[in-house]
Amino acid sequence: MPTTPLIPERGPDGWRFSLGDGEALVAADGCAATHPDRPDHRYDAGGGTPRLVVDGVERTCRLERHGADLDEVDLTWVVDGLPALRLLVRHSVGGTWLQRYTLDHAGPEPLVVDRLTVGPEPRGDSGSAAVWALAAGAEAFWLTQPADGAGPVLAAVLQHGEVDGFGPQGWRTGPVRLEPGGRFVLQWQLDWSASAGVFERRRASVLPARTIFPEHEPCEIAGTDAAVVAADVAVGTEGEVTVLQGDRGTHRVELRAARGTVRFAVSWVRPVGDWVRAAGERWLTGDRTPSGVVRLPGAAAALVLQADHGRLADPDGPAAEALQRLTARLLDRDPGPEPDAFELALLAGEALRTGDPDCATAARAGVLAAERPVPGLGLATTRVGLAALAAGRPIGDLVDHVGRLAVDPTGPSPDPSDATERAGVVAARLELVLISRRQAARVGDDLIGLVRELGTAVGGGLPGGPPVPWPADRLAHVAAVLGMVPEAGAGGLTRWCLLGPQALADQVRRRALAALDAPPAGAEPPDAVLAPTLAWLVLGQPPV
Repeated sequence: MPTTPLIPERGPDGWRFSLGDGEALVAADGCAATHPDRPDHRYDAGGGTPRLVVDGVERTCRLERHGADLDEVDLTWVVDGLPALRLLVRHSVGGTWLQRYTLDHAGPEPLVVDRLTVGPEPRGDSGSAAVWALAAGAEAFWLTQPADGAGPVLAAVLQHGEVDGFGPQGWRTGPVRLEPGGRFVLQWQLDWSASAGVFERRRASVLPARTIFPEHEPCEIAGTDAAVVAADVAVGTEGEVTVLQGDRGTHRVELRAARGTVRFAVSWVRPVGDWVRAAGERWLTGDRTPSGVVRLPGAAAALVLQADHGRLADPDGPAAEALQRLTARLLDRDPGPEPDAFELALLAGEALRTGDPDCATAARAGVLAAERPVPGLGLATTRVGLAALAAGRPIGDLVDHVGRLAVDPTGPSPDPSDATERAGVVAARLELVLISRRQAARVGDDLIGLVRELGTAVGGGLPGGPPVPWPADRLAHVAAVLGMVPEAGAGGLTRWCLLGPQALADQVRRRALAALDAPPAGAEPPDAVLAPTLAWLVLGQPPV
């Protein structure tokens, strides 16, 4: 029997009531929930101090009054400088939790609210939470769960109104025009789900299953009766399926129906091989040394150039000379306790390409010098092992060494507020676990946990994205690591996520490629973004 009342009960920290098997809290400074399956985790549930922007100026909101009546809690906010504007936030409790936001304008003239923003805003132990959201106009949701991805999930689905975006401060509307006596209403329904995968399989959606495609592959929207509006995109039909086809890049699409307008982006991306060839052309026509040798911007760029086998057919050509120059510099460098994975992989690749035993020896020494998991160490070690075998050297000590690092990782803890940094640490350890099979018994359930946590960090296959978009190179690293996970060894990832590891790796890889195309039209991504992103994607491919 629940000990929390079904109707709101006032306590020192706010109103508490039962929410399914868990408990919800409504307070003026924000809402939260707890669940008995995760008693140490606090789920942030929105409802904090609203933020209003009018005429380009953020207005301060002050709580005017609050109270509870039967199964409802009401909070009324006033806006400094706008006495005719009120925001009523009503929390209705029962089988689920409804959060209803109503803007009332009693002034004599029309008023345009540029933006209304409300949590869930990271608070408390949110550094240990994974937050994901879709803000597509009339179709939207947000969900939060423990970062390990084991659930349960607290999810909110938009029932009324439209949402324009989601960020670190929560969800936000677009411009809202209020006539005299006018009203704007937005309502969410919150409830528990066992996992993000279970939530998404039950959620009704008009969006296509995928929104990022290889060039020339169509986007299909099944069974929609909405009017499709898309600039610079060809729209056709095949039976009851709407087919979209656009040029490379990201395009905005609208589905206009009686319920409202659903807005989303569809991207068409060029293949990794095309990016590799274009990047090689860019670097080979760039800066040169006084002796005329191409000066590559670093090991990541060299690794990408190394993958462009056609340019290396001539052993005396500019690409080969550029690689030889950079490799010679690496051979004179001490890798240290945190070796650069791109440098190790480059040395191993040069050992295989040229047969240079010094490159194989240096790459091997770099792996053995590592004192903690670093991003890419496992991916690089697979190539170093191939170079060692080709040189007639054993690889057992390499596998044993990275296995020890996987079981007993050391090093600084990641910033808990930086989701990409946390994911990078998880990915780095997962790489080592995956290539040190003989340590599997000691790792135990950690393998399943690492795969689940990494999959959760990148959304597990759900539409939408995190509050802060990930950089392209971080996405590419995660895609490469997830690509190492065999379907049979995924530990039933689809119990928690929507997709298995290979499908999820492919989705994240496409997101990385789409991010490379994100600069303004006609602009190319800088080398600091392009080189590591392509290097991770190259490392994620089988070495040849």
